[in-house]
Amino acid sequence: MKEPDSDVGEVTSNDTVDDESEILPGSIKVSRCYECEDLMIKPPDVAYPDYVGYGPQEYKGEVGVQITIGEEGNVESAKGISGNMYFRPMLEKASLSAKFKPTFVDGKSVKKTAVIFYKITP
Repeated sequence: MKEPDSDVGEVTSNDTVDDESEILPGSIKVSRCYECEDLMIKPPDVAYPDYVGYGPQEYKGEVGVQITIGEEGNVESAKGISGNMYFRPMLEKASLSAKFKPTFVDGKSVKKTAVIFYKITP
């Protein structure tokens, strides 16, 4: 029997677990990345939370997080700009773990602003 990957934080339909209590109620995935689609090298490390203050299993939708990508491709800052306010702090923190290809203008590496959109499924 396949064990769930603790780094992923979710169980898909192809995964099985011995204890049904280990199956998390939903998932969070990057649905799109505005102004950074072709630049993403490593997506954010994000897992569906057990609790965010009111019962996250009831929320389905999308949360947008505006990021600043530094000259070396690391996310320097992240701020939730749309969607459920209870998920924003967690997704801001997760966004900091993403890695991007550097952006060049006139042969120089520059900072770039983009928005990562996360799809939340209960």
